[in-house]
Amino acid sequence: MIRIYSEHITNRLRYIVNHLFAMVLNTDYQFVESIDDAHIIYGTQRKGNAFLIIPNGLLSETDVRDFKITDIDFWQDQPIFFTQKEGDLPFDIFAASFYLVSRYEEYLPSEKDVHGRYKSDNSLAYKNGFLTKPMVDIWANMLLEKLRTRFSDITPIPPCYRFLSTIDVDNVYLYRHAGLFQNIWKLLKSIRNKNLFLNQLTVIFHLKEDPYFTFPKIEKWHQQLGLKTHYFLHVGPWGKIDRRCFCVKNNIRRILKVIGISSDVGIHISHRGAFDTVQQAKEKRILEAITQQTITQNRFHYLRFRLPDSYQDLLKLGIKEDYSMGYADQLGFRASTSFPFYFYDLKKDQSTELLVHSLPIMDVVLRKRLQLNQQEAIDEVKKIVQHIRQINGECVILWHNQNLSYIENWEDWEIVYKAILKIAK
Repeated sequence: MIRIYSEHITNRLRYIVNHLFAMVLNTDYQFVESIDDAHIIYGTQRKGNAFLIIPNGLLSETDVRDFKITDIDFWQDQPIFFTQKEGDLPFDIFAASFYLVSRYEEYLPSEKDVHGRYKSDNSLAYKNGFLTKPMVDIWANMLLEKLRTRFSDITPIPPCYRFLSTIDVDNVYLYRHAGLFQNIWKLLKSIRNKNLFLNQLTVIFHLKEDPYFTFPKIEKWHQQLGLKTHYFLHVGPWGKIDRRCFCVKNNIRRILKVIGISSDVGIHISHRGAFDTVQQAKEKRILEAITQQTITQNRFHYLRFRLPDSYQDLLKLGIKEDYSMGYADQLGFRASTSFPFYFYDLKKDQSTELLVHSLPIMDVVLRKRLQLNQQEAIDEVKKIVQHIRQINGECVILWHNQNLSYIENWEDWEIVYKAILKIAK
């Protein structure tokens, strides 16, 4: 049990202490009333052998201030900020961790991309080269080692590494149920490519499985490795960015027959519905009616969300877990932690019940955004997985069912996905 003393115990301090000690370090802790009983003093007064961390002030505030962090220092070769000259740590680990995990910087004015998303290159982690490291988790483990060296009664039980393979289902099919005009257009486009043209015809006439319907082999691979799959199903409106086939009910039911009850199912809120609460509620009702399940997990299509509005909307919708916390153009840890964390609403200055899962690895980022070849992609994933294993965190990957098909230049990437499963499981 780690005992912590602070003269001012705020919502922010309680939140980040819980994340660091309970979630990341799997260690019991408590706030104590007497400074004499503390392992850690979060304040300016040194007492006995207690470990002193000097506050920088952020956790005593209740609003969101527009300020920039320009000074990055290093401690034991790791980047730090909110540095302090006094104390037993060279920085305020609680405030720095809170800044990153709460996504404080995403509340500040910044340029958005064409989809209205926070841009990765605006982030402190990207600018300072630690986006691919779960920096908060690394700091927490460094602090724990310091504490264990000083106090013999601190005997934590390490958390267990966890791997989650998640599949986004934007489109169940490429050709089937795409509609007459869509298929005619696709046939005309492929008429000069004999193999593609014949392949499309055989699928349309049910002589061959649709290339996007890759669920049987996904389930086979996962079962061989003892993995549970998380599927996020798109049931939103038809559109260029959203779903491109019809007969949603029949399509989803066919998936459910393949995956059975062994996999988790969540909603993949559409691009159009990202900022539209009426549309979100409609999509959730549709999916619940088809699956006959209460849907409590979400990932936003295109990772299109904004804080705090999108997460506030999810809570009102009855969503308990979100898997969107990643960037659509970069690998790494958007919130600088690999562990699930509860969304902290900075506008209300309070923690919520929405559990957020970090998303460091995505297929489209590897191949299209970073333009890596197969071996380069595997090597980059290995680096991230190694960081997560070192701190026994949670590794979440995102792949699309359609990107395990044999068309659209993804045919060689099945090898990459299977290699990642073996590396990360």
